Amino acid sequence: MPPSGYSPTQSNAIRSLCESCLNALVQENIATRSPVEALERELAHINRDLETTNRPVVATKVLELTKGFYSALLARNPGSFESLAEHSEIVLDEIEESILDIHVVETA
Repeated sequence: MPPSGYSPTQSNAIRSLCESCLNALVQENIATRSPVEALERELAHINRDLETTNRPVVATKVLELTKGFYSALLARNPGSFESLAEHSEIVLDEIEESILDIHVVETA
């Protein structure tokens, strides 16, 4: 990360990752589960994996990023996959903004 913070290109890459994860979750669950059930199920799997699997720190952080995204969506209690898509745009905008707001202060 440059001292000036993350760039729009970098924050957009994180957005794309989250969108891709959500698209896969929807495809896997749209015919059999509600959005809330799908998110709860996936979060349970992620939590179990984080507790039981030892992997490199960066891979763990990517999984934690996915968990944070899904948790934010679940907190919005989407009643349909259409509303899940609407909520995801809001959450993704917030994620992008928060990444762009990161500015690590350099110390001597």
